[in-house]
Amino acid sequence: MPSAHQPFERVGARDGADGVANQSIQRAAAVLRAVADAPNGIRVSELARKVSLAYPTVTRIVQTLEREHFLARAPGARSVVLGPDIARLASRFVPHGQLRALGTRHVEALARELGEAVELSAVVDGQAPDLDRAIVILVRVETVHVLRTSSTSGRIPLHATSVGKILLAHRTDAALDHFLEAPLRLVASGTITDPSALRSQVEAARRSGVAEAVNELEHGVSALSTGIHDADGALFGILNVDGPTARLGTERRKAIAAMMLRTTGAIEAELRGRDAAV
Repeated sequence: MPSAHQPFERVGARDGADGVANQSIQRAAAVLRAVADAPNGIRVSELARKVSLAYPTVTRIVQTLEREHFLARAPGARSVVLGPDIARLASRFVPHGQLRALGTRHVEALARELGEAVELSAVVDGQAPDLDRAIVILVRVETVHVLRTSSTSGRIPLHATSVGKILLAHRTDAALDHFLEAPLRLVASGTITDPSALRSQVEAARRSGVAEAVNELEHGVSALSTGIHDADGALFGILNVDGPTARLGTERRKAIAAMMLRTTGAIEAELRGRDAAV
């Protein structure tokens, strides 16, 4: 898979039609930060003073955040504290640096063992419409025979890559249906443009944990990908192996898939062990 993905960029708030919605989000964020700075709880009246908003406005924000379990009432008090869903969401965040630090030696070992290029990526937006906005590459280890690939014009489509198929495999059925409603662009000789055929490959990836792309992004290049998951099963990283199709025949890909699953399992075990030790 060509390393043409763009780095993650922070998207700022837009003016215009989205202004009111953005303002509401900014106010809710200010409330959450203020509550986080008061670990023993904070009354709504004091909270309103801290964020410089009217008491009725803060009351509505607090009530909404309580319904979403982002805030909760402190036991036996009228103060509010951070709610359980804040902790749940935070526990699913794995810093890219941690994934890179723990995954790099596994990537290097797999590349030596296979003699093929191996890549480790972090998932930044699993619902993005193309690969460039969905992942950021953390580590890529080439072999002594570097695989030369031509650049792909435009953004890299999910359906033409094994990484993209892993991302699609982790979407809901409804989200997958929505994705398959759009035309599937022909990129290379093997690109799958039939929605039913792509659905079959995505469902196979769900069952096996491995996705393949043979001559789909570029003729003569094949790739395999496996996901890296947190303790709750959420996808936060992807391991990818690519090489010449002439070297990656059916039996060879089966052997590589087994080794990749072993490697992703080892990375997951180390990440969970590190989290448990914190």
